[in-house]
Amino acid sequence: MNIDPSKIGEVIGPGGKVINGIIASTGALTIDIDQSGIVYVAGPNKESAEAAMKQVKSIVTDVEVGQIVEGTVVKILDFGAIVEFGPGRDGMIHVSELKDGFVKKVEDVVKLGDFVRAKVIRAENGKISLSLKAMKEPEAK
Repeated sequence: MNIDPSKIGEVIGPGGKVINGIIASTGALTIDIDQSGIVYVAGPNKESAEAAMKQVKSIVTDVEVGQIVEGTVVKILDFGAIVEFGPGRDGMIHVSELKDGFVKKVEDVVKLGDFVRAKVIRAENGKISLSLKAMKEPEAK
């Protein structure tokens, strides 16, 4: 796979933390990136190699407004919840975007460790705002 050479640092992470996390979570054997942006992945089987490639792709793909992301609630704040949707990628769901109506406590809607699907409602300066409320659109029959 080819990636933008300017995104190599995001894939590697500080001290190799992100790339080592991908290897550990997918079971890939190695991930090598050359300076031109070519990514080489080796794994004990096709599934682990593809899972590692998918995670690398999620890091280098720019998040766009309207995109649906899936991830785990990793932090609860008084004013919202932080959702990690890829290695080193996270966004915040503000309390006003958790559901329609008033939410007294964030934990009334989501809890630490919950897996959620959310819509990106804003992406600027590296900060990503997510919404659970926007996912409740009428479904087509």
